[in-house]
Amino acid sequence: HVKVVLGGEGADELFGGYRRYRRNLLAEALGPAGRRFHHRVPAPLFGEERRRALLGKAYVPARDLPSEGRIRDDVRQFAVAGPINAALQADMRSWLPDNLLAKVDGMSMMASLEARVPYLDPEVAAMAFRFSGRDKVGLFRLKKLLRDVANKEIPDSILTRPKSGFTVPVNEWFQASLGHRFREIVLCGSSADSWLQTDVAEKLLLSHQRTGRSGLELWSILVFSWWVELNT
Repeated sequence: HVKVVLGGEGADELFGGYRRYRRNLLAEALGPAGRRFHHRVPAPLFGEERRRALLGKAYVPARDLPSEGRIRDDVRQFAVAGPINAALQADMRSWLPDNLLAKVDGMSMMASLEARVPYLDPEVAAMAFRFSGRDKVGLFRLKKLLRDVANKEIPDSILTRPKSGFTVPVNEWFQASLGHRFREIVLCGSSADSWLQTDVAEKLLLSHQRTGRSGLELWSILVFSWWVELNT
């Protein structure tokens, strides 16, 4: 029986495997002028206007929240690496451990397996950040550096095939059954009503049912509402 499995987590965050990094490429190519197009890393899930609207009823003591200056300082530390490597570092410290590695750990333990992620070896990670962002990301080619190395051993049919991730179809869920659950839990007498502007949440749901673009935001609201129900 198999006891240990190897995973590829970390390759996208170290070597530039997500399409969104191309926006950072534009900022890097433009130099200081690029700040007009990409002035903050990472972008928040909710814009300030929408966040204020959703939490319009909430009272949160100011001392419980980090100051805006502190948040900016945390973000600013990434900027020294250039726009592309800054985005990679931000994902390495947030998206990767808080999402991807948590999933790998949970799924492997459930199957009584030990998972190993060789791309995240400290020496490999340190080496990856010695290269510039443009060594890794091109307008028409992602993970350039890694593909160039792998090209010696792996056929083009594998290197050039489309990305195939195990994404959760949240957008589709909220256009179907989860949209009904959202109405039941969030919009109809939820305990979270004292914290959320439910009319704004409803507009977001209606907009998503037309566009299919706000699944993660709706998921955050739904989970928050569930949490409030369980703890009040």
